[in-house]
Formats: sequence, structure tokens, C-alpha cells
Amino acid sequence: MLAVAAALGIGISKAGFPGMSLVHVLVFALIFGARNSTGIILPMLVAADVLAVRVFHQHAQWLYIRRMLPATVVGILTGVVMMGRLDDAA
Repeated sequence: MLAVAAALGIGISKAGFPGMSLVHVLVFALIFGARNSTGIILPMLVAADVLAVRVFHQHAQWLYIRRMLPATVVGILTGVVMMGRLDDAA
């Protein structure tokens, strides 16, 4: 139930209350560990962003999205490589 509450809290923070998500990230880290919680939270955040663009596509600034997409993909892939080399204590 704690994980469900944390997931709902992250959704609320994506909806416009950005300071709230910090607590929920810590809750996920306590429940699943640092590395595993990152693997759980990141797909949730990416899915929320994709869903938001689909829902509000008429308001999306496609030029900005196209500009940010390559750096985003590189950042995610770099994170995957780095997380493979780090342990939970780091």
C-alpha cells in the first residue's frame, strides 16, 4: 500500500506539485532499494510524459520535443550503463 501511495504521489507531483515527488522517491528507495527504485520510477515518469503529450498534442511544441529527445535518450542510456556499475550503497 505504501508503494501505491508513493506512485499516486508521483503522479500528483507530475500534475503540478513538483516538490511532493522528493518524498515519494525516498519511499520507493526504502521499499525497493536505490537501484531497483530507479528502474521502477523512470518508466513511470516516461510513460506519464508520453501520455501527457498524447493527450495535449494540440498544445505540444514539437520543435522543443524533437530538440530534447536525442539528449534525453543519451541521458537514459548513460544512466543504464552507470547503474550497471554502481551498487546500492553508492
